Amino acid sequence: MTPLLNLRSAHDIRVLPILLTFILTFSTMAISMPVATANGVVIDDFSASPPSPATAGTEVTLTVSVTGGGRLIPDQSYTGPFNVGLGYTTNGQIFTPAASNLVAVDLYLWGPGIKTLTVNIWDTYWWYAGSNLLGSKTQTLYVLDYPGSVVHFEFDEPVPLTPGTTYVIQLTGSYCWWRAYMGTRYGYPGGWGISGTNPSTYFDFGFVTYSRIGPEYRFSTNGGNSWSEWSSSNTFVWNTTLDDKGWHTLLAQVTDDSNTVTSNPIHYLLVPTISDAIDDINSNVDNQGIANSITSKLQNALEAYDKGSMKAFENILNALINEVEAQKGKKINTDYANTLIEWIRAWMDNPELI
Repeated sequence: MTPLLNLRSAHDIRVLPILLTFILTFSTMAISMPVATANGVVIDDFSASPPSPATAGTEVTLTVSVTGGGRLIPDQSYTGPFNVGLGYTTNGQIFTPAASNLVAVDLYLWGPGIKTLTVNIWDTYWWYAGSNLLGSKTQTLYVLDYPGSVVHFEFDEPVPLTPGTTYVIQLTGSYCWWRAYMGTRYGYPGGWGISGTNPSTYFDFGFVTYSRIGPEYRFSTNGGNSWSEWSSSNTFVWNTTLDDKGWHTLLAQVTDDSNTVTSNPIHYLLVPTISDAIDDINSNVDNQGIANSITSKLQNALEAYDKGSMKAFENILNALINEVEAQKGKKINTDYANTLIEWIRAWMDNPELI
């Protein structure tokens, strides 16, 4: 019998679209993203640790944790040929998964008419004492007349499975026909059909089971000019060392092969230690008198911090900000003066960086 013309093969990948909206919050303790939901995707966390600012040469850990979304991947299937249709109000199909989760099934059905159908997943025959219902999905829809159509059932939550263990798909509800192959051999090697409550290794129903992987993630520390490798882990941690002083633009990208979305940036500041800054100032401030004044104040601030005199430490750095502001665009290049002020304020707010 000729198979349905509109059926997917076992190798097709059904893609769930993703749209992620990243919302950044900044604090002195962390740079993180609150939980958000978009099109079925829950963003559990997006963070950079340690928080900004940090010293140059710091190893920064970027973490993204997301549930939902991703790609549906066919796992087990029998997609024809078919030579019969069985029309009991309850039928079933044994299957043996290779995947560790089940998120959806396709069933090859014909009606005709509006049907209310339920797909149940059991750990053994549903009429056995002690059988456990693992997942269920009910929907009302129009089922086409012969040769019918592929009806997709997607569970509200993934059904956890043990690969290599047999499970049962049960179809129940309104009377309709489930297409099957019946003969001296069965078409699907990982199981067999159940008509009513009568298992038989001489037939198999048409079905496809799906697991979910992904979505995939990658990160950039330079505004998207280069990226890390893609990863499909649901919790992806990437460690990278940031060496260059100044601002770094951290980004996360998520893809499900159909859509790729990029997060809003995390702006991450790297500052030198005071000792490194003194060398930098001597190289970038041409007026030696101004350079000596700045570096002398930095030395005094460092000594005050070492003595535990935090009030003196803050007063010296505040005076230094005023001095740099006064010389900005005069004896100190404007851009470099702004950089110095950023460093000084970072040291004041985070003295452990000095």
